[in-house]
Amino acid sequence: MAFQNTQNFLKNLKGLTKDESQILVKIIQRGGVVTPSDVKEILKELKLSDTVSRPYTILESLENKQVVFQDSGSNSKNKIYRAIHPRELLNDLKSDIAKVDGEVGVLEQPIHIKSSEFDSRSESRILQSALEISSTTQSLLSAGFTGIGYFDEFFMQDNWLYDRLKDKLGDKNVKKSDANYILLHHEKKQSYFVLVIGETMSISGNNDKYFATHIQNESFFKFLKKRGG
Repeated sequence: MAFQNTQNFLKNLKGLTKDESQILVKIIQRGGVVTPSDVKEILKELKLSDTVSRPYTILESLENKQVVFQDSGSNSKNKIYRAIHPRELLNDLKSDIAKVDGEVGVLEQPIHIKSSEFDSRSESRILQSALEISSTTQSLLSAGFTGIGYFDEFFMQDNWLYDRLKDKLGDKNVKKSDANYILLHHEKKQSYFVLVIGETMSISGNNDKYFATHIQNESFFKFLKKRGG
C-alpha cells in the first residue's frame, strides 16, 4: 500500500517534499524509530538517489519540519530519531480547527525550586511542541517506564494535550497539582525522567502553545514526587 493520501497530507500540512513524505511513511512502518543507516536502507528500498550525506540531510530536514525528533539517548556517533505519527498530526489539526480563536498570551506557570534541591549536572533538552511532548511520553511508556502526571486545573480544562496524556498515563496516574509535570520511572533500569510542561505566547495555533523541559535526574524526580504527594 502506497499510503498516497497520507503522503499528500504530510506534504500539505508540513511542507514535506515527495521524497520526504515517502521516507517518513516508511519510517513509521518500521516502528517510528530510525538511525541514518536505516534511512540509507529506505532510500535503497524506494529506489531514490543516495549519497553518503543524504540520510543525514533528510533527517535534518524532517526534524526542522517537526515530524521527527532526535531521541534523548542519542549521541554524535549514534543518532536515533523518532517520528511523529500522522495520527498525532491529524488530531492536532482537528483541535486547531475546533479552536480557531485559540488561546494567546498565556504565560508559563513557574515552579519555584532551589538549585540545591537537585544535581545541576542533569541531562536535559527542550520538547518544542505538544506533539513532541505526547510522543516522548508514549515512547518512554512503551520502553517500560511508568508515569504519573501532575496537572493544574487550568491545564485540565478543554485541552487536547491533557486528554492525550491522560489517555496514555491512565486515570489513576493523573493527579491535580498547582503545576504541570510528568514523572517517569523505569524500575529495572533505575532511570528517572521529568517532563516539566510550560506554555508560551503563540499566534500560530495550539501546536506551538506548549513546550516542555525533558530532564533525566533522580534527585529532581524524587523532589517533585515528594512535592506532588
